[in-house]
Amino acid sequence: MGKLLGYLSYNISIKTKLIVLFAIVFLYPLLLIAVFGFGNFGNTIQEKFIYYAERDVDFMSNQVIEQLEIFERFSQDLLYDEGLYEKGSIKKLKEIYGADALEKYEFGRDFEAYLRAIVRSRPEMDLMVVKYKEEIIPPLGATKSLQSIDMSSIPIEEIVTLSYKFEGVFYYTQKNDGRVTNVYLARAMYDRNTFKKTGVVIMRVDREYIFRNVKDFFNDPVYQVFVSTDEYDEVWSMNLRDAILEEEIISLMNVKQLEGTYLLGKKSGQKYTIIRKMKSLNWRFAVVISPEPLISDTRSLSLKILILCICTVPVFLFFVNLFYKDIIRPIYTLVKKMQQLEEGAIGITMKSKRRDELGYLFQTFDKMSYQIKYLINQVYKEEIALRNAEIKALQSQINPHFLYNTLETINWKSRLSGNHEISEMVTALAEITEVNIDRKNDRFIFVRDEIHYLENYILLIQKRFGDKIRFEKVFEKGVLDLKIPKITIQPLIENAIYHGIEPAGRGTVCLYMEAKQECLIIKVQDDGVGIEKELLKKIQQSLDEKVIHDIKGKVFEDSKIGLLNVHRRIRLICGDEYGLTIESEYCHGTLIQMTLPIDIEYAAKLGN
Repeated sequence: MGKLLGYLSYNISIKTKLIVLFAIVFLYPLLLIAVFGFGNFGNTIQEKFIYYAERDVDFMSNQVIEQLEIFERFSQDLLYDEGLYEKGSIKKLKEIYGADALEKYEFGRDFEAYLRAIVRSRPEMDLMVVKYKEEIIPPLGATKSLQSIDMSSIPIEEIVTLSYKFEGVFYYTQKNDGRVTNVYLARAMYDRNTFKKTGVVIMRVDREYIFRNVKDFFNDPVYQVFVSTDEYDEVWSMNLRDAILEEEIISLMNVKQLEGTYLLGKKSGQKYTIIRKMKSLNWRFAVVISPEPLISDTRSLSLKILILCICTVPVFLFFVNLFYKDIIRPIYTLVKKMQQLEEGAIGITMKSKRRDELGYLFQTFDKMSYQIKYLINQVYKEEIALRNAEIKALQSQINPHFLYNTLETINWKSRLSGNHEISEMVTALAEITEVNIDRKNDRFIFVRDEIHYLENYILLIQKRFGDKIRFEKVFEKGVLDLKIPKITIQPLIENAIYHGIEPAGRGTVCLYMEAKQECLIIKVQDDGVGIEKELLKKIQQSLDEKVIHDIKGKVFEDSKIGLLNVHRRIRLICGDEYGLTIESEYCHGTLIQMTLPIDIEYAAKLGN
């Protein structure tokens, strides 16, 4: 079987292979989708739809409970309301209602205005009634409007009777023909001195406000919401347009006492009911969903896509044939020419008049055939020149921000101190500038000269930062007589200051140098803010790159001497086994190690 496949693979034309490949890559998955997809994706969509609907129902039922709990806490705080307590003193009320009609009217008017202010301050309610235990005192209440209350429409006596059975808050549902017409929140009032019950505060819940978020959230017609009491009386509903559906929901609630997701009867079609208990209220929160419209639309769209894909098969075959004639056959010709060139023939050309990408490829082949000897002779010299140019371009960059900050420091010091200090700073800056100008065109300098250059830089830094930055230097004997590339230590110190110490506010920068196993090891360590783990990983990846793409400035994102600059200069001069390594722990400082050969001039010759 393997030999047969190998024979067919090597002897069948590319045109045939493309057709076979199309059949495998395109038609085979299409058949799988057609056979298995239509049978399974409907169930998957339905499961996901129900899962997310259950999460939405949990969220909204909890939000309603939280809204009512806030209202309950308000009713608790209302018992400590000074105005309500003073105005509702039993002794005072007895005196008023034992007096003349005018005094009772004025008190009732003032008390009603006070209650109206409370009602208007809370959007959860639209009516508030206070009923005192004393029979002589009538119920007092107010709404948000100025209209008087029909006390006969409120089941005050029933609520008062129930209030003496409960210690805290409770809800009373007023019903009419199996539907809840009003929901009241009631709480007993107590005398502050005797702690005896003095009356009841009754507040009518504004159901439209309580369920406003539910209405906004389930505003799609695909959702139908039904909230009922523990006796299955409707508290609030939305989009319930079918009486049969409501009966099925109530019947299901009666049978299924637990929370869950249940399939409704066949009368309602493929619909599910998600039931949750609102435990603090003993209410049931039910949402009816139907995934069928979503599944039907998806199936219709999938069928259209399948038909469209089948219709494109002839078009694809046509373009396969066109692709073969226009691209594969000319490539065959080019392969034969390349084989001739590989065998040693010189001056082989395609002689094509095409102007597309293949024409460009053929022209390039012709040029390659004519110039191959020249390229072989010149490529090595050009590579050396390129490496030297890269080194020169990288070494010539300087940090303008440092010069700017230094000049700002000099300007500041010139106003606050004498000429001696300014002279010292200007001298240091002049020596730094002299090194950067590179009048002698030296690629390498002694370590002691680099340290002298570094001391001038440190002098200016300390003038700027004062005692906030400390420098320590530890040198092994003999390293000062070794040579290193110019301006390689200062960028490391600068990096430690501006990215480590300055963000931390103060700290210490340590410079260590030692000769070890034919290498010069230079370490710069700071106790600054360190580098975050992800950023450190990106920097280390940049250091591992071996290619510098463009020596004209596109190598770096800015024009300053940085760690990447120094690292690549060292690798270009000495080889890939030398350069920088970085270790850092966020908030605990950074250690940068530079590794150079002891005899760097000899290593540079080998590298070139």
